[in-house]
Amino acid sequence: MGDDVGLQFHTAIINKTMKTNQEKNQHIVNLQLQHFVEEYDMANFIKEIRTSQSLTLDQLAERVGTTPQQINLLEAGKRKLTWEWMQRLADGLECHPLDLVEGPAVPKDEGEKDLLRKFRGLEDGQKRMFSHMLDGLSKDDDKQQKDNADANTDRKRR
Repeated sequence: MGDDVGLQFHTAIINKTMKTNQEKNQHIVNLQLQHFVEEYDMANFIKEIRTSQSLTLDQLAERVGTTPQQINLLEAGKRKLTWEWMQRLADGLECHPLDLVEGPAVPKDEGEKDLLRKFRGLEDGQKRMFSHMLDGLSKDDDKQQKDNADANTDRKRR
């Protein structure tokens, strides 16, 4: 089965078995990321993230449920970084799986650091609720920016 056909097949199953669109979309994104990560060998930031948290190979290995040698091979790119490994490592490093290949997002200021720390302390349901709240705020900001742009265009016409 070709990769695109396989992804379409999985997408069809997801659409029939998952209840909410958010669940469906997240699962489809995860499948696409898994395909992308496993298709291309890429540099990773595992060691940088681990050392920035002052974790040893032994400590991360214990968190992830593997050996320090395995972590070392993953960091050095001598073992393929699959989507499953990315999820396990991200859990152990308390980061997003994509941080491992894109590099960690760096908070701009103390306010962002505080917000991130608080967000990570939330339960999954609370995180979803907070995300929906931010979506609402973002839509309000987008509408306000559009209204401001329209007002500026009207002023220039006069």
